Formats: sequence, C-alpha cells, structure tokens
Amino acid sequence: MKLLSALAVLLAALMVPVQSPAQDALKPPALSVLYAFTGGADGQIPTVYEQLALDREGNLYGVATGGTPPNDACSYGCGLVFKIDRRGKESTLHAFTTAPPDGLVPFAGVTVDSWGNIYGTTAEGGTSQLGAGTIFKINREGEESIAHDFKGEPNGGNPSFAEGLTLGSNGDLYGTTQGGGTGTACPGGCGTVFKLDRNGKETVLYSFNDSVPGGPDPFGDLALDEEGNLYGTTSAGGAYGTESGPGWGTIFKVDPDGHKTVLYNFTGGVDGAFPRGVILGSKGTLYGVTQQGGNAPGFTGNGVVFKLDREGKYSVLYTFTGGADGGQPIGQLLLIGNDLYGTTFEGGDLLDTNCASYGGCGVVYKLVPNGKETVLYTFTGFADGDNPIGGLIRDAAGNLFGITEFGGDLASQNPLCGGFGCGVVYMLSPARSKDK
Repeated sequence: MKLLSALAVLLAALMVPVQSPAQDALKPPALSVLYAFTGGADGQIPTVYEQLALDREGNLYGVATGGTPPNDACSYGCGLVFKIDRRGKESTLHAFTTAPPDGLVPFAGVTVDSWGNIYGTTAEGGTSQLGAGTIFKINREGEESIAHDFKGEPNGGNPSFAEGLTLGSNGDLYGTTQGGGTGTACPGGCGTVFKLDRNGKETVLYSFNDSVPGGPDPFGDLALDEEGNLYGTTSAGGAYGTESGPGWGTIFKVDPDGHKTVLYNFTGGVDGAFPRGVILGSKGTLYGVTQQGGNAPGFTGNGVVFKLDREGKYSVLYTFTGGADGGQPIGQLLLIGNDLYGTTFEGGDLLDTNCASYGGCGVVYKLVPNGKETVLYTFTGFADGDNPIGGLIRDAAGNLFGITEFGGDLASQNPLCGGFGCGVVYMLSPARSKDK
C-alpha cells in the first residue's frame, strides 16, 4: 500500500506543468519606511515637490521644514538638510537660521555631485534686504557655505517650490527662480533661468516677462542635453492665456546663447494643465506630467503623463482618473529603460478615510510604452505614508526611494502635520519571483 501511495504522488507531480521563469508569479513590490519624521528637531516634510538625492554610498539626502525653534521669520523653524544612511539612521547636516548670510526655508531638494558635495536652494534669506534666497553648498565634512546669494532684480530671486538644481557634466549648476530678472510684467520680476559655474559666477541665461504667451512662473527642474540646451516648464502663461486667466503652462527651451523657444502651449483640456517639469529621454524626447487637466478641464482634471518628441509632436501617454490608478501627479518622472515611474499625490483607495487630502492617499505607478499603467503601491495614510509629493530615484539594486508629505508618526503633535503624521522616506523594493 505504501508503494502504491508513493507511485500515486509521483504520477500527480509529473502531471503538474512546469512553469518557465517568465511564468513565475511575482510578489508585489514591498514598501518599507526608512524614516518617519516627528516634526521636532528632525523637521517635517512640507507641501513641496521635493526630489531626494542619492550618493555613491547609498545615502539619501533631502530637505525639511522645521528643525530650529520657531521665530519671527520662521513660524515652525527655518528648515534643514537631512541625511539618511543605508541603515535608516537620520542625521541633520545643517539647520538654517535667520543669521545672514545663511538662507532659510529650503523647498526643492538637493543635488549631489561626484565629489560628494551637496547643493540646494533656499527660498528666502541671504544678505539682500529682500531676502531673495541662496544657493548653498555642504561639503563632505558637513561644512555649509553660500555658493550664491540672490539679490532679486536683475539676477533672479526666491528659488522655491519645485525649482531644484540641475548639475552639468562639468560641474556647472542650472536652475530657475520665480522672482527677479529684468522682466517688467510682474512686480519684483517674473523669474529667470540661470547658470552658476564652478567658480561661483552666476549668469542669467533668460529673464521671463510676458504672461501671454511666453510664461512666467518657471516650475520644475530643468533638463539639460549634450548640446547645452535647457528644457523646462512654466506653470502659467502660454498661448491659451487670457486677461482673465493666466494660461495653463508651457514647455520651453533655452539654448546656450539665452534664446528661448516655446515648444508647446497647454490648452487645459485633454492635453493637461499645469506641467511640473520635464525629463530628457533618448533621441531628444521629453517626458513629463501635468497636475491637472486630462479627464476633465483645468482645475477639475486629474492630470496626464505626456511626451514631446524632437519634431515637436505632443502625445498624452496616460490620463489619470483620480481613482485606483491615482490622480494629480506632481513629482518628477523617472525613466528606466523604456518604462516611466512616478507618484500621484492623490487617488488610490478612495474609501480610505485616513488620507489627509480625502481624495486618496496616493500611489506609486509604472507606465510602459504602450500606455498601460501598473500601480506598484497604494498608500494607506498610516505608518507607510500619505500623499507622495516628489518623484522617485533608484539605486543600483533596483530599489525605488521617495517621500510623502504626511503619514508615518501619527502621534506627532506638530500643528503643521495636521494629526496625519509628518511624512516618511520610503523604499519600494523590486518585485521578486514567489518562492515555490
């Protein structure tokens, strides 16, 4: 009897089809929280569009509000630069103060060069009476210095929100400001595109002026090609602006000689509204997102992922519904091979009442070239985070890293966290084959 039973088990096993590795079921990507902000001396993540930075050793860097005692200039502290090592240990590299020439209120994340120096911007502070902001540097020894002090008009001022720095191959830094410049159509200037060379010399490459059709309001990080052309977006202006409305934004190009060209004017309809920067793919193709427009006009839409090819052809790759697929993408895209990765501020589980925005806690998604979207993770608003606000970065092992505005430590008493937590830094590990 034992022999017959053993034969039956063997025959049953032989009848099971053998799957190829490509057919193996995959575990979903696993999310782990590397650090949850408390809202105290470690700060909290504000409502910005921050991009984390990663160095060669696998350490993460970013900025947060808070970090210093409240004062007249900073109601909840003047901000800080943080580091999170591979073990999840957080440390403050620099806490900003109101003492000139130090800047205050960093918004847009940081950039790390090949020597390990950290560069970033502050929206305010510096030595000018206007407090027009700074570009700061933190070296490998943790010493902070001011690489550039903005003066407002005519050299630009107040680099804020999504206006991070783009690092050129020769060490030059490129960026935008929301104020300053030589434009006269806006009080205090309409903003600039600038270059800061390795010796600390700033050059204004372009000053924004007219609200229709050229912009103002440069918004999002710049993309730099091999020929020295810069590409970016404005969150307002464009050919579809009117006297009663500022327009839905543009995609622009600034060449090395400072000549600006508007490459695309958003209509606020199915093509999207309010673009949030671009990245550069192969063959000069630009990719980006709009926060709104798409499935509904203007402010009522949930945003799109778009492509603009070298010939100027604009295409919508995906339109968000605001449901399980996500809504309102505001972080920069990440291109891996031919696939795009990103986050949405809202959408996901619309029945989740723990979300600070009440429109879903947001998702991490992947978009393949044929336009098919896959949701890699849906946030719950608890310890895992709530409302991802920045784009994603990837390490050599394929892990994705990002930040959320809320979630994490729900017991924090910081009033800026609204009882929903002060934000987290998270890691999303690649999908793996299930164990057999």
